[in-house]
Amino acid sequence: MVNLAVLFQLLLVGLPFAILDSTVMFADNICDLKQDIKNERYTLPFYLEKKKAVQIYPFWPSTALLFILISVIFNYLPIWSLLVLLLLPWIIKNTHAFMQFQDKATTFKSAINNLLMIGAAQVLIIVAFLLFS
Repeated sequence: MVNLAVLFQLLLVGLPFAILDSTVMFADNICDLKQDIKNERYTLPFYLEKKKAVQIYPFWPSTALLFILISVIFNYLPIWSLLVLLLLPWIIKNTHAFMQFQDKATTFKSAINNLLMIGAAQVLIIVAFLLFS
């Protein structure tokens, strides 16, 4: 039998990782938009158009952080998880860099950096909590 409460908890705790992963894919699609149009690949940035896609981009990492906060409020993650908010200056810097210029060779890595920073911080925080609580 499926325990819906546990399933909801897993969904809420795992959602930031899924959002950040999709942020990387979204950034990739924005960078490749000209090529995707040429090759008739219909990605989300294709339908949104580049300007709107770039405007929406910063909401993705913000939403991931919001779900971490919600998980802490519901007591699904330890309060220590809020330490990830200390990464906010770097997350904002990376996000702004990508918004200024969307290029695979130079700024695409900023989306990957956000994923790795937040993901690694969350994993380390959870492991530390489990080891020291």
